[in-house]
Amino acid sequence: MNRVLSLPITQITSEQLELLQAERHHTLVGERGTIKLRHRNGLFELKFLQAEDHLPPETPVCVWWKGGGFVCATEAELDSREQEAQSVADRVAQARSMLAAARNERIARQAAKEDGSTVDVVQPETVSTY
Repeated sequence: MNRVLSLPITQITSEQLELLQAERHHTLVGERGTIKLRHRNGLFELKFLQAEDHLPPETPVCVWWKGGGFVCATEAELDSREQEAQSVADRVAQARSMLAAARNERIARQAAKEDGSTVDVVQPETVSTY
């Protein structure tokens, strides 16, 4: 779950803000429930906007800019999402491979039919029922 953060509560220039927006930042939740971003241009501190979004101190989080504000998620949540996305990508690749094999088989059958040769269709010995 993405948690919405405030703009930095420390002083920041627009150039520094643009630099912060360009990257993802990996850090820990601080003792006071704030998130400190250590960047080459300084140290910036953000707070959770919603009280129910607060995380325990020392929780590893990733912070990034999304559509007009900073958000964060725990590293565990991000890892889970990445694994889920990879699983979906693997299933899509498998389905595309199966479709390509079926397409090639159909093309081979059509080519053999146009040549006048016969195509043997092999029937399974047993049909399983579900």
